[in-house]
Amino acid sequence: MKITATKEQVKDKNKLSIFVDGEYFDSIFKIVFVKSGLKIGDELTDEIWEDVKREHEARYAFNRGLFYLKSRDRTEKEMRDYLVKKGFHEDVVEDAIEKLKSYSYIDDMRFAKAWVADGINIKRKGRKAIAYDLKRLGIGDDIAEETLAIYDDESQQSNADAYATSLMKRHARVEDPYKKRQKITAAMARRGYDWDVIKQAVDHVMGMDDGGE
Repeated sequence: MKITATKEQVKDKNKLSIFVDGEYFDSIFKIVFVKSGLKIGDELTDEIWEDVKREHEARYAFNRGLFYLKSRDRTEKEMRDYLVKKGFHEDVVEDAIEKLKSYSYIDDMRFAKAWVADGINIKRKGRKAIAYDLKRLGIGDDIAEETLAIYDDESQQSNADAYATSLMKRHARVEDPYKKRQKITAAMARRGYDWDVIKQAVDHVMGMDDGGE
């Protein structure tokens, strides 16, 4: 096989159409073709093209990864799952992830710190809910433990009190104190607060020190 022509694609100027023996053969990124050292007139073996295509796939996977990062930061697990779902081969996925990490586009520690801060300061979640999120997103135990350390008991109770106050206002029309307590308690449990934290917050907002009805 001999490369007889290359042509820049109309819809994607970053890619070249490759012609072999006068007929269209395949398309790859322009930069990959340049880096390969191939040129018109060169003989093209299956082995050479396999290496070129692998480099093309790695760059394509990297670009897809950058696209996936447009909406928000991602964990390494999220990125791996995304690229695998897109059909990239395992070794290509790993190459793309290592490159993304080398440019600091993926950083699980940075992600975890931001996620914890958001959970505490904006979403006002309980520690248990944030810990669950980190595990679900693939954050390792060591990073999760380190980043969650900033959420001390005092901060969590303060968030719980504020959330219970907002729930109290939301359920102001519920006249039965027992039903009101049930609704507030259930909502706080869903938000990831532990029972002792919930009880203290609810007792406070309902003006009940003994927790009884």
